[in-house]
Amino acid sequence: MARAGALSRGPDYSVVLPVSVNSGDGGLYVMRCAPRDRARVLKAAAARLKQLDPDRALLQEDTFDQLRDDFFQGDRAMAGLLVGVCLALLIVTVTFGIALGCVLAFAINATLMRFYELGRLPFFYVPIGAVVLWCLGQIAILGPSRPHEGAAHSSARAPPP
Repeated sequence: MARAGALSRGPDYSVVLPVSVNSGDGGLYVMRCAPRDRARVLKAAAARLKQLDPDRALLQEDTFDQLRDDFFQGDRAMAGLLVGVCLALLIVTVTFGIALGCVLAFAINATLMRFYELGRLPFFYVPIGAVVLWCLGQIAILGPSRPHEGAAHSSARAPPP
Protein backbone atom coordinates (compact mmCIF):
# COMPACT_ATOMS: atom_id res chain seq x y z
CA MET A 1 0.00 0.00 0.00
CA ALA A 2 1.40 3.36 -0.95
CA ARG A 3 -0.02 6.52 0.57
CA ALA A 4 -0.42 9.74 -1.32
CA GLY A 5 0.72 11.81 1.65
CA ALA A 6 1.40 11.46 5.33
CA LEU A 7 -0.04 8.46 7.18
CA SER A 8 -2.40 10.77 9.09
CA ARG A 9 -4.63 11.41 6.04
CA GLY A 10 -6.49 8.12 6.41
CA PRO A 11 -7.64 5.27 4.10
CA ASP A 12 -9.29 7.57 1.55
CA TYR A 13 -5.84 8.62 0.39
CA SER A 14 -4.48 5.09 -0.01
CA VAL A 15 -3.65 3.69 -3.45
CA VAL A 16 -2.71 0.18 -4.54
CA LEU A 17 -0.05 0.27 -7.25
CA PRO A 18 1.31 -2.66 -9.26
CA VAL A 19 4.96 -3.34 -8.67
CA SER A 20 7.14 -4.12 -11.63
CA VAL A 21 10.65 -5.43 -11.18
CA ASN A 22 13.19 -4.45 -13.81
CA SER A 23 16.91 -4.83 -14.15
CA GLY A 24 17.43 -1.49 -12.38
CA ASP A 25 16.06 -3.01 -9.17
CA GLY A 26 18.47 -5.93 -9.16
CA GLY A 27 21.79 -7.07 -10.49
CA LEU A 28 22.95 -8.07 -13.91
CA TYR A 29 25.64 -10.71 -14.23
CA VAL A 30 27.67 -11.27 -17.36
CA MET A 31 29.87 -14.33 -17.69
CA ARG A 32 32.29 -15.26 -20.39
CA CYS A 33 32.88 -18.88 -21.29
CA ALA A 34 33.50 -21.15 -24.25
CA PRO A 35 30.44 -21.59 -26.49
CA ARG A 36 30.28 -25.32 -25.79
CA ASP A 37 30.13 -24.66 -22.01
CA ARG A 38 27.37 -22.03 -22.03
CA ALA A 39 24.50 -24.19 -20.80
CA ARG A 40 26.57 -25.81 -18.07
CA VAL A 41 28.09 -22.54 -16.81
CA LEU A 42 24.70 -20.79 -16.86
CA LYS A 43 23.08 -23.57 -14.84
CA ALA A 44 26.00 -23.69 -12.36
CA ALA A 45 25.95 -19.92 -11.89
CA ALA A 46 22.20 -19.89 -11.23
CA ALA A 47 22.58 -22.71 -8.72
CA ARG A 48 25.44 -20.90 -6.94
CA LEU A 49 23.47 -17.63 -6.73
CA LYS A 50 20.50 -19.51 -5.25
CA GLN A 51 22.85 -21.20 -2.79
CA LEU A 52 24.30 -17.86 -1.68
CA ASP A 53 20.85 -16.30 -1.24
CA PRO A 54 17.82 -18.64 -1.31
CA ASP A 55 15.44 -15.65 -1.48
CA ARG A 56 17.08 -14.35 -4.64
CA ALA A 57 14.74 -14.10 -7.62
CA LEU A 58 16.40 -14.96 -10.91
CA LEU A 59 14.19 -13.36 -13.51
CA GLN A 60 16.09 -14.28 -16.65
CA GLU A 61 18.83 -16.72 -17.55
CA ASP A 62 19.82 -16.17 -21.16
CA THR A 63 22.88 -16.19 -23.36
CA PHE A 64 23.83 -13.19 -25.47
CA ASP A 65 22.75 -15.16 -28.55
CA GLN A 66 19.26 -15.53 -27.11
CA LEU A 67 19.11 -11.89 -26.02
CA ARG A 68 20.28 -10.72 -29.45
CA ASP A 69 17.76 -12.96 -31.24
CA ASP A 70 14.94 -11.67 -29.03
CA PHE A 71 16.03 -8.05 -29.52
CA PHE A 72 16.15 -8.25 -33.33
CA GLN A 73 13.10 -10.48 -33.77
CA GLY A 74 10.86 -7.51 -34.57
CA ASP A 75 13.38 -6.11 -37.06
CA ARG A 76 13.67 -9.47 -38.82
CA ALA A 77 9.89 -9.73 -39.02
CA MET A 78 9.65 -6.20 -40.43
CA ALA A 79 12.35 -6.93 -43.02
CA GLY A 80 10.57 -10.13 -44.06
CA LEU A 81 7.29 -8.24 -44.38
CA LEU A 82 8.99 -5.54 -46.45
CA VAL A 83 10.49 -8.14 -48.80
CA GLY A 84 7.07 -9.79 -49.14
CA VAL A 85 5.38 -6.48 -49.95
CA CYS A 86 8.09 -5.62 -52.52
CA LEU A 87 7.69 -9.01 -54.20
CA ALA A 88 3.91 -8.63 -54.23
CA LEU A 89 4.21 -5.18 -55.79
CA LEU A 90 6.65 -6.51 -58.36
CA ILE A 91 4.28 -9.32 -59.32
CA VAL A 92 1.19 -7.13 -59.36
CA THR A 93 2.64 -4.18 -61.32
CA VAL A 94 5.28 -5.33 -63.76
CA THR A 95 4.36 -8.99 -64.20
CA PHE A 96 0.56 -8.53 -64.11
CA GLY A 97 0.74 -5.73 -66.66
CA ILE A 98 2.86 -7.83 -69.00
CA ALA A 99 0.53 -10.85 -68.68
CA LEU A 100 -2.48 -8.65 -69.41
CA GLY A 101 -0.62 -7.16 -72.37
CA CYS A 102 0.10 -10.64 -73.75
CA VAL A 103 -3.55 -11.63 -73.57
CA LEU A 104 -4.62 -8.35 -75.17
CA ALA A 105 -2.01 -8.73 -77.93
CA PHE A 106 -3.48 -12.08 -78.97
CA ALA A 107 -7.06 -10.72 -78.69
CA ILE A 108 -6.28 -7.66 -80.78
CA ASN A 109 -4.46 -9.83 -83.31
CA ALA A 110 -7.51 -12.09 -83.60
CA THR A 111 -9.73 -9.04 -84.12
CA LEU A 112 -7.40 -7.63 -86.78
CA MET A 113 -7.28 -11.01 -88.54
CA ARG A 114 -11.07 -11.12 -88.63
CA PHE A 115 -11.76 -7.59 -89.91
CA TYR A 116 -8.64 -6.68 -91.91
CA GLU A 117 -7.34 -10.02 -93.15
CA LEU A 118 -3.99 -9.65 -91.42
CA GLY A 119 -1.77 -12.66 -90.74
CA ARG A 120 -1.61 -14.45 -87.41
CA LEU A 121 0.91 -13.07 -84.91
CA PRO A 122 3.75 -15.60 -84.46
CA PHE A 123 3.37 -17.21 -81.04
CA PHE A 124 6.97 -16.68 -79.91
CA TYR A 125 6.83 -12.89 -80.43
CA VAL A 126 4.67 -12.28 -77.37
CA PRO A 127 6.64 -14.34 -74.78
CA ILE A 128 9.96 -12.95 -76.02
CA GLY A 129 8.53 -9.43 -75.91
CA ALA A 130 7.18 -10.08 -72.40
CA VAL A 131 10.59 -11.22 -71.11
CA VAL A 132 12.33 -8.25 -72.74
CA LEU A 133 9.81 -5.81 -71.23
CA TRP A 134 10.11 -7.41 -67.79
CA CYS A 135 13.92 -7.13 -67.92
CA LEU A 136 13.71 -3.51 -69.08
CA GLY A 137 11.33 -2.76 -66.20
CA GLN A 138 13.81 -4.21 -63.72
CA ILE A 139 16.67 -2.21 -65.20
CA ALA A 140 14.53 0.96 -65.14
CA ILE A 141 13.87 0.68 -61.40
CA LEU A 142 17.44 -0.30 -60.52
CA GLY A 143 18.82 3.25 -60.64
CA PRO A 144 16.17 4.97 -58.48
CA SER A 145 16.18 2.15 -55.93
CA ARG A 146 19.92 2.38 -55.23
CA PRO A 147 21.12 4.96 -52.67
CA HIS A 148 22.99 7.90 -54.09
CA GLU A 149 26.64 8.30 -53.18
CA GLY A 150 26.10 11.85 -51.96
CA ALA A 151 23.31 10.77 -49.58
CA ALA A 152 25.70 8.82 -47.36
CA HIS A 153 28.01 11.79 -47.01
CA SER A 154 25.29 14.36 -46.36
CA SER A 155 24.22 12.72 -43.08
CA ALA A 156 27.79 12.98 -41.74
CA ARG A 157 27.88 16.78 -42.08
CA ALA A 158 27.40 18.96 -39.04
CA PRO A 159 24.36 21.28 -39.02
CA PRO A 160 25.01 24.95 -39.74
CA PRO A 161 25.66 27.13 -36.67
